[in-house]
Amino acid sequence: MFQVLNPLDAICDKPRVEAICVSQLRNAKKVDESILQERPDVKIFLPFRFLFYKPEELFKANTYNRFLVQSPNLSHPFHLHGYSFHVVGIGRSPDQNVKKINLKHALDLDRKGLLHRQFKLPPLKDTIAVPNNGYVIFRFRADNPGFWLFHCHFLFHIVIGMNLIFHVGTQHDLPPVPETFPKCGDHLPPIMFL
Repeated sequence: MFQVLNPLDAICDKPRVEAICVSQLRNAKKVDESILQERPDVKIFLPFRFLFYKPEELFKANTYNRFLVQSPNLSHPFHLHGYSFHVVGIGRSPDQNVKKINLKHALDLDRKGLLHRQFKLPPLKDTIAVPNNGYVIFRFRADNPGFWLFHCHFLFHIVIGMNLIFHVGTQHDLPPVPETFPKCGDHLPPIMFL
């Protein structure tokens, strides 16, 4: 018998015979208990509306504001550069009347303790499929200073802004830029005037 990993219906708060969610997997290695405390040091909510367009519609000038069409069964593979993270929760709203989860609804569910979390050896990932109209809760220790890209792996979603930069640390925490590091324009051939 086969099991689907991360089913599209994102029902992850109970065991299933035909499917398993990443948050139901267990890490084979010891997990730093301090990052799995009930209340993290910093909590960030990143609301995204997922989009579905044909490529020929995507690259028309001055049309990016129209890409807010909801796709019914699409999950989105989000990737974080510079870190791995522990997946402690994934799913959809437990409120069956909610058709589109938004920031206010997610905050209400979190405040009421209704977003499913699993702290027993959560798996370590650097990419996670976020369910359409759902959520993912992950934890990591921000101890790698730099500017780290977090993005959906669908190219056209990156183009329309489904990405962001985590700035970890201060300028003082970063190593110095090598003198030989390429600068803007270094890759262009010299211009010859005749």
